Amino acid sequence: MRLMTTMQKPFSLNRAATGRKFLTTHLMALTLGLTTLAGMAQEAAVARYGTENRPALIPLPVKVERGSGEFVLTGKMTILTDATMSGVGRYLAGTLQPMTGFKLAGK
Repeated sequence: MRLMTTMQKPFSLNRAATGRKFLTTHLMALTLGLTTLAGMAQEAAVARYGTENRPALIPLPVKVERGSGEFVLTGKMTILTDATMSGVGRYLAGTLQPMTGFKLAGK
């Protein structure tokens, strides 16, 4: 007795569709992973500094004391720097000028 078998062709999508599905799946996984890591980093920062209302300063100071009042920028102000930081002072003045209309002097 002779047993005959037939081979079926395996089901396959075209390569482009398979590549898109692979890419979409992995991008979704990567996005989920990065979102999770960002949340963990935020939780760690809150645990370390004790509050979500800390000032957005770089570098973050060791100690911050909040007071009352406000800081008002006027066109009569001068940006004071030493000689080595004069370029930074000019950069700050140039960055503030379009937003405020003030041409701040630098010294």
